[in-house]
Amino acid sequence: MPSAVEALLFLAALGPTACAEVPTVSPSELNAHADQYDGKTVHVRGWLVLQFEDVGLWDSKDAHDRPHNGGDRAALLQMQGASLIWPATCVSVTGEFLHELRRFQSEPATVEGVFRKHIFPPDVVSNQVCNDSGLEIAKITKQNG
Repeated sequence: MPSAVEALLFLAALGPTACAEVPTVSPSELNAHADQYDGKTVHVRGWLVLQFEDVGLWDSKDAHDRPHNGGDRAALLQMQGASLIWPATCVSVTGEFLHELRRFQSEPATVEGVFRKHIFPPDVVSNQVCNDSGLEIAKITKQNG
């Protein structure tokens, strides 16, 4: 068994990120600071929707339900120049076990996963995602209220 000094030296060798707490953020915060969070594990608190052609983690139920307000869900269909206008209040969610999570149909949740500034390769098109940014899900925790 290593001594306390050996354990501290080992943790110091790993660097500050090994000891850092996983941040809890909103979808809007992730999108506003996509470069900062890209490739990092985060906890994201929001309104999780896992329905047919409607999958994502939104800032709130209101942000999800809003038909269009400066870039929410309906804005996916708008074009500005050659690129889509993605909603700032949502991140897409992916994961191999996503099909098993239908019990989280539309409710508050905290999602743990790795954030990707671009969740899909450029040649992939999906009609169910809410954003080009997203989370590779590791864990979902239902929130109360």
